[in-house]
Amino acid sequence: VALKLSKAMLRESLIEDTVRMSAFLKQVAELPTDAIAQRILATKRLFQPDNSVYAMIREGRAALLLTNPVTFLRNAAGNTMAAMSNLVERPLAGAVDFMAAKLTGTPQQRFIGEGTANAYGAWQGIKSGAKDAVDVLLNATSLKGMSSEFATRAPAIPGVVGKVIRAPFRILSATDTFFKNTMAQGEIHRLAYRQAATEGLTGVARAKRIQEIVANPTEEMVDSAIATAKNFTFQESLDKPFAYLEKALNVDHPLSIGAKFMVPFFRTPVNIAGFVLERTPIFAEFTRRGLIQQAFMEQGLSRGQVADYIARNVVGTAAMSSAYL
Repeated sequence: VALKLSKAMLRESLIEDTVRMSAFLKQVAELPTDAIAQRILATKRLFQPDNSVYAMIREGRAALLLTNPVTFLRNAAGNTMAAMSNLVERPLAGAVDFMAAKLTGTPQQRFIGEGTANAYGAWQGIKSGAKDAVDVLLNATSLKGMSSEFATRAPAIPGVVGKVIRAPFRILSATDTFFKNTMAQGEIHRLAYRQAATEGLTGVARAKRIQEIVANPTEEMVDSAIATAKNFTFQESLDKPFAYLEKALNVDHPLSIGAKFMVPFFRTPVNIAGFVLERTPIFAEFTRRGLIQQAFMEQGLSRGQVADYIARNVVGTAAMSSAYL
């Protein structure tokens, strides 16, 4: 499972760097099928350093902004809080859907036991997460931490100096990699539990079925695990209009170059804001009145997905209320 998730995350990280990946795919498509040496060379160039003066200045500035140890602590604390939110939201969504199922006389779409399965899976993911995190931290050429805003870019500053300057990137990427592994493993186990429970299995039969699914998860489960891992580490792809803004910051244009220099980090702050907004008391109030639930139903979302949103609102409201008190 860990190997499947690692490969899928690498694939997603490469696809997200659309400019470089598009140029690479176009170049490879134009090569003859038997031009193996040329294809290998094109692949190497995909990861070759960009040593332009601007790229080096931008890389150095971004690294300098992240050098403060407080930044590393905040990143770890943010990921830890998000992971704790995940552990609470899953069983809560099951409880919400359980009550809805009883009231409507329809089958459950979420189960309280998903919370336990999620926690167990996250625990199982600690070992592989720590291993991958160490690899990212010690190996400057590791591909396992490529989902951060700068990790997908080729290094700009060459040599030992560049490796030292990029150390903050590796530290942050290593932290994210650890939490992504735990989140993804938890999601696989959670979905496996849901599938077994939906099939009506109980006891030993359910446990055996969960093991079978975890050992061979479907492609949809792997995709969901990756999405969850990226969501709870604030690295998921942005929706419109923010996706357009992010793309505009990365195009080769004088205005974009200046803007990117002034705004070196974009995706992570936007994702953090969205993560928090989904869990604010005002969203909880809208949900209580049924306004958001009605909008969700009009968009074709299931009752289980609505239960997920309600759980997020409840957890966020409780967290903010505790902080206020």
